[in-house]
Amino acid sequence: MFDEQRKKHPEDRPLGIAETVRICKEKGYLLKYLDEHFVEVEKIMLLAYEPRNVREAQERSSNIYAAIHAYKKMGADNARIRKEISEDFEITPTYAQNYIDTVEKESREKASSK
Repeated sequence: MFDEQRKKHPEDRPLGIAETVRICKEKGYLLKYLDEHFVEVEKIMLLAYEPRNVREAQERSSNIYAAIHAYKKMGADNARIRKEISEDFEITPTYAQNYIDTVEKESREKASSK
């Protein structure tokens, strides 16, 4: 699945990764794993795209997570966050939603561990 998307979108890493995750979820592949380990999956796929840009990708991911947290603190709903993140970071809405899902999952885990 990933190799196919990487060939389809050689210059657009975020789109290739987002499409891989979307297709896997749509087909029911690795649902629990993707939900629980999206960040790790993303890092592995980024490495497969272009290893020399890993640090840049990690910084970008950190910036996206920080922006999502900031929007949530301002009370923005997920639709607005998805739109803003997509535009600000030039990623697909699906890819933005994966980040939002990860932030929400981490927040739930934090809250339940208290």
